[in-house]
Amino acid sequence: MSTGKCYLVDSGYVNTDCFIAPYRSAHYHLSNYLESSQRTYEKKEEVYNHQHTQRRNIVERTFGILKKKFRILNTG
Repeated sequence: MSTGKCYLVDSGYVNTDCFIAPYRSAHYHLSNYLESSQRTYEKKEEVYNHQHTQRRNIVERTFGILKKKFRILNTG
């Protein structure tokens, strides 16, 4: 699958040349992080995971909007 593109994937996948997964040894879900004024990270993997989950969240919300607009995407 070498298309020159990379895909943000969840922790069910492993990192490859094309799949960018979060660190399994660090917090991952947005609910694990406090408000930005109170946020602290214990290690660099948590910073990476927080950035990863923010971007992946944008992608998932976009798909939600598209599924509402184009109902055909909800089938299958």
